[in-house]
Amino acid sequence: MTEVRPPASVGKGALSPSLDSCSTGRSSRLDGEAVGGGTGESLEFSQCGKGSLVGVDGWGNHRVVPLMCKRWECEVCGARRTKEWEKRIARAVNYWVEQGMRARFLTLSLVRKIADAREAFLEATKVMQRFEKRMRRRGYEWRYVACLDVGTKTGRPHLHVIELGKRYLPQKLISAQWAASGGGAVVDVRKVFGVRGAVRDLAKYLMKGRFVRLDGVRRVRASRDFFKVEAGDHQPADDDDDVWVWRYSSASVSDWVAMWSGAVASGRAVMWRAGGGAVFRLVGEPGGS
Repeated sequence: MTEVRPPASVGKGALSPSLDSCSTGRSSRLDGEAVGGGTGESLEFSQCGKGSLVGVDGWGNHRVVPLMCKRWECEVCGARRTKEWEKRIARAVNYWVEQGMRARFLTLSLVRKIADAREAFLEATKVMQRFEKRMRRRGYEWRYVACLDVGTKTGRPHLHVIELGKRYLPQKLISAQWAASGGGAVVDVRKVFGVRGAVRDLAKYLMKGRFVRLDGVRRVRASRDFFKVEAGDHQPADDDDDVWVWRYSSASVSDWVAMWSGAVASGRAVMWRAGGGAVFRLVGEPGGS
C-alpha cells in the first residue's frame, strides 16, 4: 500500500515526525498562533494507536483522522467516550426539562453480591427491565438513563439513574417496585437542582468503571425515547458535498501537524481542528484563502 504524504510544496516541516508519540497515548500541543492560525488557540491531539486516515478532496484539502481502538479500557478512548456520553446525556436531559419534566437522581442497589463485573451488569439490566415494566403499568413514564457501579466496600452492584417525568415519584413506591423486580429494598431518590452537576455525577461512575472489560454489554442503558432529541439530527446528504479519497498513513495526527508546521508558520498553509483530527490547506490552492 502506498504511503500517503503531504504535498511536496509543504516541505519537511519545522519538526521531525515521530511515530513513537502515538503509541503512548500522549498529546502533542502546538500553539495556534505559532502555526499560523492567528487565533491563539491551542491545538491538542490525543490518540491511542498508530496511524491515521488521511482524506484528500477535490480542492486539495487534507483531513487527518486518528485511528483509535475505541475500547473503554483504553486510557485515551475510555476518557473520550465518557466525555461524549456526558455531552449526549446532558443534551437529552436539558431537552426533557424544557418540556416540563422533573429530573431526579436515583441510586438503586441489588441485593446479592456479584463478583464478576459482566454478570453484575447483566443482572442489573434484567432487574431494570422488570422494574421499568412495573412502573409503566402503574402509569409512570419512567424515562431514564442509567449506568452501573459496583461498591468497593460492599461488593454489591447498584445503578445510578437520572429519571425524568411529570408525576411526583414517591420513594416508598420506588422501593417496593424495585424490591419486587429483584433489586434491594433500599433506594435513594433525590431531586436534581442542576442538570450539569447530575450528569457529571453519572459520568463519574462511567469513568470509574471504564477499565473493567465488559464484552458485549452496554455500559449505559436508557429508555427507548430518552434520546428523542437526536431524532432530527440526521440530515440528508447534499449531492454537492465534496468527495474525500481516503488512504492509510502510518503517521499520527501529531506527526501530520509536525510535517505541516513549517508551511503553516510561514503562511503558505492554514490548519484547523476538525473533531479529533485536523484539516490542512495550502494557501493559493483551489479552495484556499
